[in-house]
Amino acid sequence: MKSRIWDYVSAPAPRYILRLDVLQDLFDRYLPKSGFRFVEIGPGRGDVAAYVNSIAGPKGGVVIDFAEESIKYLSERFSATPTLQVYSGTVREVELANMFDVALAFEVLEHVPNDEEVLSDVAAKLRADGLLFISVPAYERKWQRQDDYAGHLRRYERSELSQKLRKAGFEPLEIVDYGFPLTSLLRPIRWFAYRQRPQGSAEELTKRSGMDRPFFENKPVTMSLFFYRPFLILQRFFKRSELGDGLILVARKV
Repeated sequence: MKSRIWDYVSAPAPRYILRLDVLQDLFDRYLPKSGFRFVEIGPGRGDVAAYVNSIAGPKGGVVIDFAEESIKYLSERFSATPTLQVYSGTVREVELANMFDVALAFEVLEHVPNDEEVLSDVAAKLRADGLLFISVPAYERKWQRQDDYAGHLRRYERSELSQKLRKAGFEPLEIVDYGFPLTSLLRPIRWFAYRQRPQGSAEELTKRSGMDRPFFENKPVTMSLFFYRPFLILQRFFKRSELGDGLILVARKV
């Protein structure tokens, strides 16, 4: 049976599941079926990397992170996966011999001071016509305490994200708004859960954000999907709106 992205989820947090549902659709439509090499920047627990690696073929991929806890976790998770390599550092610092066909960066750009520089660094690692998949928190007006807790520096507008990608040498192919209505319904709960002021520098908060899902550790994915299913269907009707709180974009290097 063909694997799906759900087969690799480690902690089924609501917003994360909503994002993965959109990604599965975009991967089905844009990713090559096999025979490609990929790189993921800031992979967190490596769920998406594990899924993409399962269809990439023998060329496999590379994951890059600068958080010590994440590197340790990823190294253990992929210790028996020879087609997936783990590197510590940033995309600029890590020297890689081969170019990539696909780049992934989910919930990364909002953490870095110079996001345009990072996009240019990613473009430099991609072959001509290579694909970039990214996700970011959306709409500055929807800033919330969880953004502070995660070490975010910004939220993005659709036009802003498209402009920055074009400046870095990409042509946006599709941009999807996701999250509505579930993220709106959960907003008061998130406000309460993150009511205390976050402790640590922006860098420390960023390092924790990729791994930290304390409320959803070891929760059964199948049961979670059963609960989320109506919201996964509903959000598809609003993918061109500005009602969600996240954006996912596919772009091609030109």
